[in-house]
Amino acid sequence: KRHVNIAIIGKYVELKDAYKSLDEALTHGGISNNLKVNLVRIDSEKLKVSEIKNKLKNVSGILIPGGFGKRGTEGKIEAIRYSRINKIPRVNLAQLPTVLEFAPNISKELGINLYIKRDDCTALAFGGNKTRHLEFIMAKTLSGDYDCILTGAASQSNFCRQAVAAANKLNLDSYLVLMHGIKGNLMQGNFLLYNILGANVDVIDGENLEEIPKHLDIKYNELIKEGRKPLLIYGGFGKEDTTLAGISYANAMAEIDLQMKEQNFMADHLFVTAANMTQAGCELGAKILNWPTRIQGISPVYWEMDIKKDIARICNDAAKMLDINLEFSHKMINHDNNYVGEKYGATTEDGIKATKLLANKAVSYTHLRAHETDSYLVCRLLLE
Repeated sequence: KRHVNIAIIGKYVELKDAYKSLDEALTHGGISNNLKVNLVRIDSEKLKVSEIKNKLKNVSGILIPGGFGKRGTEGKIEAIRYSRINKIPRVNLAQLPTVLEFAPNISKELGINLYIKRDDCTALAFGGNKTRHLEFIMAKTLSGDYDCILTGAASQSNFCRQAVAAANKLNLDSYLVLMHGIKGNLMQGNFLLYNILGANVDVIDGENLEEIPKHLDIKYNELIKEGRKPLLIYGGFGKEDTTLAGISYANAMAEIDLQMKEQNFMADHLFVTAANMTQAGCELGAKILNWPTRIQGISPVYWEMDIKKDIARICNDAAKMLDINLEFSHKMINHDNNYVGEKYGATTEDGIKATKLLANKAVSYTHLRAHETDSYLVCRLLLE
């Protein structure tokens, strides 16, 4: 009476006896457990990324047979990635995939080949990398146990902007606890958008972002006393939140990997503007995909905590959640805070100069052919 669907994903599935021993093992395993095993055969050589979700939607497990040679390996890898990532709850917030765009003018100016992963185009309230994070962090809200979200950061926070927009999309109220910092409650930029989006905002004197968790705890208790049911999102300061956000970017790296293959190149370097979560996901994804690429994180803020150790911790926790046998140490992480300037949110002359350079050498949609150059560099420009 009971049955289970198991997919065998390999390049010889059309040959009836190619995986005979595996077929028999699964069938006898089903008999031992008093259920019928329905085998779904999927040709890994023909499997397209766009088809994986549909082909695996009614499958309880997948089996990837071994084999020799490269043929069919991409289909196998993508099926494994999908099954591991999609066992983790996720809510659809972003428009994906985002473009991996070649920038010919600034490439010529700098003497490199620069590609930009356009995660400023994730589409949620002007987009940004945090939308990917929130797809995993806010999946808990689908349980119906919450009627609002509570999170916080600096007064001009892209994370908070996208979190409020995500809450609106999920029909939840939102509460923000923000550190005053340089701009405070000046009605511009993200602070203006919080108000347009209808967030309830408290601004706290001070600028030390590492004090955010204690202020969130105070606000959380206030909301509980008022009878609200808030989802407390610590963001970059919460162990589970950072792990889920890291996984979102391990997944994004698989997206980039396919795009680079389509454009016939492999990045020598990847630069990512990130405090901890996004870089951790990039590190994990690159390791899983066996990239030779050197990853360099550029911090937007000074931290008291050891950020390299925290990035390694996120990598390890995310690998464990995905059942991947990898281990990271802080010595493996390249992360630089020498470009922050005076403090978080304070512009610098060099920063403005770099922004104008990119703006003046406008990004083009003309793609360079792979055989026309001999070195590549990928730069991730994310809205931090």
